Amino acid sequence: MNNLKIKLALFPLLVLFTFSLASCNTRTSITKINGETMGTTYSIKIADKVPNKKILKKEIDSTLAEVNLAMSTYIPESEISRFNKFRDTVWFPISKDFVYVVKTALEVSRISDGYYDITVGPLVNLWGFGPDKKKEIVPTQREIDSVKNFIGYELIKVRENPPAIKKLKPQVYIDLSSIAKGFGVDKVTELLISKGFRNCLVEIGGELRASGKKANGEDWLVGVENPNKRSVITAVRLDDASIATSGDYLNYFEYEGKRYSHTINPKTGKPITHKLASVSVITKNCTLADAYATAIDVMGSELGFEFAEKQNLAVYMIVRSGEKFKIEATENFIKLMRNKMNKDKNLETAVLGAGCFWCTEAAFSRIKGVISVEPGYAGGHKENPTYEEVCSGTTGHAEVAKIIFDPSVVSFKEILDVFWTIHDPTSLNRQGDDIGEQYRSVIFYTNENQRKIAEEEIARLEKEKIYDKKIVTAVEPLKNFYPAEDYHKKYFENHKDKPYCQFVIAPKVKKVEVKFADMLK
Repeated sequence: MNNLKIKLALFPLLVLFTFSLASCNTRTSITKINGETMGTTYSIKIADKVPNKKILKKEIDSTLAEVNLAMSTYIPESEISRFNKFRDTVWFPISKDFVYVVKTALEVSRISDGYYDITVGPLVNLWGFGPDKKKEIVPTQREIDSVKNFIGYELIKVRENPPAIKKLKPQVYIDLSSIAKGFGVDKVTELLISKGFRNCLVEIGGELRASGKKANGEDWLVGVENPNKRSVITAVRLDDASIATSGDYLNYFEYEGKRYSHTINPKTGKPITHKLASVSVITKNCTLADAYATAIDVMGSELGFEFAEKQNLAVYMIVRSGEKFKIEATENFIKLMRNKMNKDKNLETAVLGAGCFWCTEAAFSRIKGVISVEPGYAGGHKENPTYEEVCSGTTGHAEVAKIIFDPSVVSFKEILDVFWTIHDPTSLNRQGDDIGEQYRSVIFYTNENQRKIAEEEIARLEKEKIYDKKIVTAVEPLKNFYPAEDYHKKYFENHKDKPYCQFVIAPKVKKVEVKFADMLK
């Protein structure tokens, strides 16, 4: 699948961190090796001592040349080009690497029910995004249907011994560009490790794999790009893991006022038209991450999110919402970020009660640097309460939102600025028509610094007489948190037509978007 990837905003972040460490690290300075491959660029950072950079670069280039010679449709004599020209249905000998990539691709195709499909190449070419010259003309339905006769991952068979591949129809054509970069990343990483360079970061066309640590012993840090502003929307720490990102905003054409994405849905034979701007997938190896990112990109945000959760994938989505973006992250991605937080304190958790948690979730999910927002219950005495029990007022719990955020992007004080804006902190056990102890204003701090900031901010607001009445917001240590039922999650996004969403939540969201425009994702 010809899927030009969104490049992670790697360069500025890594330059910043490796440069600042160069004079004080205990291991060695970072060695950087850059070059070109697969129609894009590669960038390698090595935190171990490299005796001969020139020789190592030659070995890297040789490794990537072998991958290209196997899997590039732009090289006439490559294995894949020769197979695509082969008009027979008998076994066609290929290399072991080719077998591995095709087997991985076919497995992802099976798991994704064909949304990922390496036989989609003819459709990609038909729409002008393949190795043939781009014509930027929309094909007819008849042309699409004609090509679709030869599309389908089931038309490809592969064997390991001896390594070979075959097509069930002579016209079948495959394209590995949606997985080859990830495989190239893995091959280079394995080469470096075999040479004793255990601590490295390898990037090809925006697909990355991190091994070991940076020179100061910290995890490698990469950033995911904001599709509109071309800036970092969130930072991700990688610990012996890979990340691949797929999106539709860098490669497209416009015809008669309509925009056509380069990502083709093999089921329809047409470019994708959903609201998913980009999706990042974290897995152990980059080959798999690359394929999964493409599969989810084709599915779109709703089906893709459901698929990612079912497969227990760590996935971060940037979804269009009007002229802005909203973030969706799977439970495994959130857990991964939470584990990193516990490990190196890079992320923080804020638990806030500002009345109805539907409002709180909707507001904070739009703030840059917020990784996730989870509605739930806190501050009471009953374990694992239900929504009905909390609403009865007998549990002592408040409706809250657990906010995981990156303090290098948004500070706790800025989190509180939004908190004060979305509710009335002078109203005791009530927000508008929502009445009861469960709607109380409360800050559950997770560390002493949060307690100090919260108390200082309340004192400041009182001194400056921002409100006519006394602030009743409680500041308490977080002792428990119980997630709310699934139907409460993303309530505003899923029920915008409901009266409560239109008349209570929407105005608060609009207020946040206007007042904190420079803080929005």
